[in-house]
Amino acid sequence: DKSLITNIDNSKNRIILEKLISLFKALNIDMICEGVENDMQKVLLNKMGCNKIQGYLYSKPISVEEFNEKYNIKN
Repeated sequence: DKSLITNIDNSKNRIILEKLISLFKALNIDMICEGVENDMQKVLLNKMGCNKIQGYLYSKPISVEEFNEKYNIKN
């Protein structure tokens, strides 16, 4: 949940995230953390074992057409 990521520097949120990531790994379930907006959040999530993230750190939401144009994808 984005609220956990936004307040990742809060010790309770960090513990919740660590446990969730551990649980998903133990169950062999892919997990994507969303709402990542800065490098500090990315680094902490990577240290916790989550390497699949999305958020404004990489891009604001864009349409399929904008994506295809940006990455030169032809249909």
